[in-house]
Amino acid sequence: MLSLHTHCLRSSRAPQSAAACCLYELYTGSPLFPGVDNNDMLWHHQAVKGRFPHRMIRTHLRQVEAFGFECHFEPDMRFRRSVLDPVSRTPTVKLADVTRPTEDLGAKLLAKRSADDDKRSVLALRDLLEAMLTLDPAKRISVRDAICHPFIRGPGSGHPNHSSAGGAGGSGSGGGGAGSSLRGAAATAASAVTGQGSGAGGHSGGGGKAARHGS
Repeated sequence: MLSLHTHCLRSSRAPQSAAACCLYELYTGSPLFPGVDNNDMLWHHQAVKGRFPHRMIRTHLRQVEAFGFECHFEPDMRFRRSVLDPVSRTPTVKLADVTRPTEDLGAKLLAKRSADDDKRSVLALRDLLEAMLTLDPAKRISVRDAICHPFIRGPGSGHPNHSSAGGAGGSGSGGGGAGSSLRGAAATAASAVTGQGSGAGGHSGGGGKAARHGS
């Protein structure tokens, strides 16, 4: 989105942001960043994660100048938000000085929590997603650390959350704690961060959650 193609391709952690968006949608039944274009997606990213690092913005501005990409930031780091003028209904640019997140990822997840979802596990999911969504790809959680994260392995356990679920999409007769939708998300997370498997089982678990929320 910031035209940082070369940097992202060099980073093995770049795809983790996309995996985090999939996990969020599997659990909540709603997209995390419901943008309609690149500019709108960048706005939604900053609402959850705050301003992009200055280094990334400066790289974006250099690439805009060199290759003619769409410019999303001013040299003073303000965001060029594309909006419709409320009177004329014509596209215009509104400069926004993003300093900190305006949306709480944990609150968004807890708002979709079902009665059988353990709050600690939901907050562990929040922590994992925050680490996977770090705006600078080089600073995102590594695959090694992600698969050892408490949300995937389970609190106080040496085994993944989904190991007691009888499969990611199962009803979860074993285990206790988080409900089947959380275990399904954990199974999908384990698959997503390692790049192994299709994640079909996780879709089964998350789909049940989405259905409960009328998605």
